[in-house]
Amino acid sequence: MDGGVGLYDMGAKKWDFLRDLGHVETIFDCKFKPDDPNLLATASFDGTIKIWDTNTLTAVYTSPGNEGVVYSLSWAPGDLNCIAGATSRNGAFIWDVRKGKIITRFNEHGKNGIFCISWSHKDSKRIATCSGDGFCIIRTIDGKILHKYKHPAAVFGCDWSQNNKDMIATGCEDKNVRVYYLATSSDQPLKVFTGHLAKVFHVRWSPLREGILCSGSDDGTVRIWDYTQDACINVLGVIKLQSEA
Repeated sequence: MDGGVGLYDMGAKKWDFLRDLGHVETIFDCKFKPDDPNLLATASFDGTIKIWDTNTLTAVYTSPGNEGVVYSLSWAPGDLNCIAGATSRNGAFIWDVRKGKIITRFNEHGKNGIFCISWSHKDSKRIATCSGDGFCIIRTIDGKILHKYKHPAAVFGCDWSQNNKDMIATGCEDKNVRVYYLATSSDQPLKVFTGHLAKVFHVRWSPLREGILCSGSDDGTVRIWDYTQDACINVLGVIKLQSEA
């Protein structure tokens, strides 16, 4: 919350580094570069994305800024050296790290905040965004809209399957997790998983086991879903019952 960035070694049970300088506001997202684990990107309330070199403990790149809040970031797959960012007021953007400038913007969600952005792991031409307007939009990097998936409430999270390039999952304010299949023309989900007692903030596919999906919710739990069984196979955490007041 104070803008600090840390790298914790779970084996050694110690901080490799913990910095209290860099961002000046809350950090909402952080991701290692897919092809270089020494580079860590962070997205902040201060309107910037910073890239940290974990060897030298310094921020080596900073995005142009003035984006309002940057809620989410996603590295381009492979060695493209670009990052997609999702903002509270300026839509989504692609930042070319080496050129040091924003090269593309997406504004299909209008003035609505974009809470999550996800670059496809398997297809570098496709990017997904989730917004308070209830849409998950799939587009190409040159701006062509491929799909618009309407949800009954705000969409907070999305993630591409790492085993099926045409499958994406979303997490919604209506407490449900949905899975969409892009190879069809239908705008309806293939599956809807119910069980959370409050809004779902994020979803993530297992990179190791095909069909295994997890979701984190405001009910204080992480649920593990098996897509092939249409079932929740585990609940992690303690359920928090919230009043409707």
